[in-house]
Amino acid sequence: WEWGLEDGGRLPTSYRDRAVERAGGNRTELACRYAGRDVYYLSGGDDTEPLVSSCEPDDFQGRNRRERGALFFASLRMLFGRPIHRRAVVGSVGHDHALMFESPEGLRAIFGE
Repeated sequence: WEWGLEDGGRLPTSYRDRAVERAGGNRTELACRYAGRDVYYLSGGDDTEPLVSSCEPDDFQGRNRRERGALFFASLRMLFGRPIHRRAVVGSVGHDHALMFESPEGLRAIFGE
């Protein structure tokens, strides 16, 4: 959940609440399980359109999706004290899931080397 595992906030988060409940309320255990998953993040190299929304401060996590992805990925290393997961930036692609998954980086993320 992108805004943390603690209670509160303006958005209902039933899926986060169910995950915390299944972890016996142990949010640390839930975060450690997430760290142990095989996750591959893809960011579009051209996904740099400024973000505008009404639900949270827009530049809280970065000015655009590519920056948010980089900051989030860096925060995982800081939080867990070691590199976890994998990330690739798909050059010349904006916010387009089809182009992301069809790219060499996307195909590697799905099917491996």
